[in-house]
Amino acid sequence: MQQVTIYTKSNCQPCKILKKHLTSKGIEFQELSIFDYIDELKEAGFRSAPVIKIDDEMFTGLDMNKLKTLLH
Repeated sequence: MQQVTIYTKSNCQPCKILKKHLTSKGIEFQELSIFDYIDELKEAGFRSAPVIKIDDEMFTGLDMNKLKTLLH
């Protein structure tokens, strides 16, 4: 089973869309506040929410094609 973690913030429309999409596909995920990890995420080059981590791959934004590719 793949490990899916999403770093989100409240009032973030893309974050809400992502959570709804993953839930509708029956994909379990761990949701973490982006603010609790802000220093590490900034150091890794991320500047916007949501940040998505699937196993060891991390990316930002709602790239549905990438999600589909990584979630098998």
